[in-house]
Amino acid sequence: MKPKFYVDIAAFYNNYDHLLSLEPGAPFSENSPTPTHTVVPLYFRNGLFGKTSGFEIAPDWTPINWWRLRGSYSYLYMDLNKHSGSLDTATASSTEGSSPHHQIVIQSSVDLPKKLEFDQTLRYVSALLPSEWEPTQTGDVRFSWRAVRSMEFSVVGQNLLQPHHPETAGDPGLLLGWSGASTEK
Repeated sequence: MKPKFYVDIAAFYNNYDHLLSLEPGAPFSENSPTPTHTVVPLYFRNGLFGKTSGFEIAPDWTPINWWRLRGSYSYLYMDLNKHSGSLDTATASSTEGSSPHHQIVIQSSVDLPKKLEFDQTLRYVSALLPSEWEPTQTGDVRFSWRAVRSMEFSVVGQNLLQPHHPETAGDPGLLLGWSGASTEK
């Protein structure tokens, strides 16, 4: 078989308005449950705007008929801001920090004799906010036997190089320690 090489390239630019914000309401006191405490309600509003841009490059190479190499590199840039009337002080920066700027994946798939397959994947994800969430790099392996066309037996190892790492910074409210927000007007 003749070697095959393909490259997918994609780029994007998005312009957003009326994005989710958490706006503080007027504080009030409550005495139930005790002790008396001050409540600062948070309301979901649409006080943010911004843009995202980025690209992805994904090569796919089959040097010989039983070995395939794939990879990808993606870059994401986010720039979110609040409208002049918004009092939200954290959602824009926590949302920007909840997605990595760089991601790299390298995969090798080998078809072995006797219907055996061996796959390896290495992944790198750049740091997320808060800053103590370091970049992660990890790997997976899969060894399988295809007994018949519709049945496969596999042994898989995932996250072998770094078994514990955050996948996302998650909900900006939870990230900042808020337990919830009211949606009342």
